[in-house]
Amino acid sequence: MSEAIRIASAAAIPPGSGMVAEAKGMRIAVFNVGGRFHAIEDTCSHQGGPLSEGTLDGQVVTCPWHGARFDVTTGAVLSLPARRGVATYPVRVSGPDLLVDIPAVGAGSLGAGDGQMKLVLAAKRVETQDVTSFLFRSEVPLSWQAGQFLRYRLPHSEPDDRRTTRYFTIASAPFEGHTMLTTRFAAERSSTFKRALRELPIGARVEVDKPAGDFTLSHPDLPHVLVAGGIGITPFRAMLLDLDHRRLPVNATLLYANRTPDFVYQREIDALRRRHPGLVMHYFVSPQGITRGSIASVVPDLEAAIFLVSGPEPFVEGLEGMLSEMGVPETRLKRDYFPGYDWA
Repeated sequence: MSEAIRIASAAAIPPGSGMVAEAKGMRIAVFNVGGRFHAIEDTCSHQGGPLSEGTLDGQVVTCPWHGARFDVTTGAVLSLPARRGVATYPVRVSGPDLLVDIPAVGAGSLGAGDGQMKLVLAAKRVETQDVTSFLFRSEVPLSWQAGQFLRYRLPHSEPDDRRTTRYFTIASAPFEGHTMLTTRFAAERSSTFKRALRELPIGARVEVDKPAGDFTLSHPDLPHVLVAGGIGITPFRAMLLDLDHRRLPVNATLLYANRTPDFVYQREIDALRRRHPGLVMHYFVSPQGITRGSIASVVPDLEAAIFLVSGPEPFVEGLEGMLSEMGVPETRLKRDYFPGYDWA
């Protein structure tokens, strides 16, 4: 069953343009392609960028964050770095209005394909001097894959230009029974969102969208090279703990670069390394960085391994350029960009 909901007036979206609308707690991107309207999920399947803010060329929209392209008439993904399409919704004109058909969401667990939900803050955990984890419990059963992310909505007074929503990796593995958000706080440069998050009391509720993202281990049996810059370690914690819990072999090399010797999750990672001989660990402390030489010395066959690079955007962009020059095929490289963090 579905429900027809008015989302806008047809005149508000001229040909060649798009806009975002909210219906039943979901963000929907609506586009006018030559006088015909099309509605798709607003969240890019790569890293959650707002497709409604992208450039529309014919029936193709380009994500404003990292350039993934989607066909707005079918939801199909047309280019990397996204690897999965987005949902589409029937839309029609009724008089002056645009109506979109939203499928009804039944009771049960919430996972990829469903709408919004609320999480309750259960605990806070200090990881390092400037990094804190926030542990949330879900009010309904929640399912996700290790490495995916959530879009959080945290209303607060006088928000800055990044407004009241953020995307954070789910740093916990699915078996742990909670979702964990781990983030770094800059002493003087934290956003209004992070300041509100830091002051959030235990028991407070926040809204999140469905789990999303394809930065996951699709072939855990193959050798992987996990490259983390700073807070980019969060998805790898979830992935490694998930493999360990499922008693699967860990065949991975983890290269972890940080500005200081205070590495997030270091005790957990070292404990995993002791249990899994196939997990090779290398730490890099600034000014020492991850170079072509350091990669070549620990990865003898670049074309056989699957590379996952996670961290601040400048860090990931630098690594993906380096790996491309070294001959790593595009099909064996996944990226997880953390917007809002710099890297020097």
